[in-house]
Amino acid sequence: MELRVAVALTFMGVLFVLSSIPGRARPGDRLLVRIAARTPPLVQKTLHVLFYGGLSWLWFWALAPLPLQLPNRLLAAFLIAAGFGAFNEWHQIRLPDRYGSLADVALNSTGAGLGLLLAVFLAE
Repeated sequence: MELRVAVALTFMGVLFVLSSIPGRARPGDRLLVRIAARTPPLVQKTLHVLFYGGLSWLWFWALAPLPLQLPNRLLAAFLIAAGFGAFNEWHQIRLPDRYGSLADVALNSTGAGLGLLLAVFLAE
């Protein structure tokens, strides 16, 4: 179980780093910053859904060894992923050239729910 949790936490770390990238590229910025700054908004919104779907799936998988009934495991995975998505949006409002939005919180939560639908579908 420790490996599973480590994988999920690592992915959360990656998401946190990505959410910390400045919203505007400046001369001399790293390639990742320049790419992120030029990513179209529709792609960014799609990535919210995909990344948080992946995160909820990872937590669903990480929690599998615990003696949880399926509804409780789904709820726990959803709350971890959606809660982290809300935290990341709050974090972004404190960064230069970044903003957090309730729409992004909703996209993160939607992605978390879709990731769990996929997890249940694949588990059967």
